[in-house]
Order: sequence, then C-alpha cells, then structure tokens
Amino acid sequence: MPPGPLDGVERERVGGSTRAVVLIQAGAIGSTPKLYLNGVCVVWTDLQRAIQKRIGRRSDFSVYVSASEDVSMADALNAMDATRGLGCKVTLLTSEPKVASPR
Repeated sequence: MPPGPLDGVERERVGGSTRAVVLIQAGAIGSTPKLYLNGVCVVWTDLQRAIQKRIGRRSDFSVYVSASEDVSMADALNAMDATRGLGCKVTLLTSEPKVASPR
C-alpha cells in the first residue's frame, strides 16, 4: 500500500471502543480507486462484509475514512454510506487545504 496520512495505523483499542480505518487511494485515470481496510486491500463489493467481520455484533465501532486528494467525493461518500449502513460511527478524515504562498 502506498504511504499515506495514516501510515502504521491499524486497529486499536482506546477507552473500550474499537476503531478501523478505510483508506481510498486513486488509481489510474478512469479506474476504480483502491480500497484498504486497516491496511488490507478490499474490493468495493466486499467493503461492508469486511467491516462486518471486523465489528461482529458491536455497536460502539468507529470507522475513519480517508481518501487521497484525487479521489472523488462520490467514492468517499460510497465508502461512508456502506459503513454507516452497519450502524458504525463514521468520521471523514480531512487534511488542511493547500494555501498558495504569497509572491
């Protein structure tokens, strides 16, 4: 997996809740972006099943979604919707906007 903002982030326990990270990386122009769940490549059609396997019957599961800047908002929202459909708390991770330096 290419380096990203969440290098080394895996599943961790904090305060009794479990967290997972969905990372979306753009591929070649016109291709489907690559999808990773806790660093493991997952196909889009299996995302919900993979998350369900992680959470089991838990209701306090948090999933963080991060997308490279060249991924469409529609792809990020699709990943978030699939996650939210399982009852998970979903957080979209964003980065600070790039500001042009004054000349």
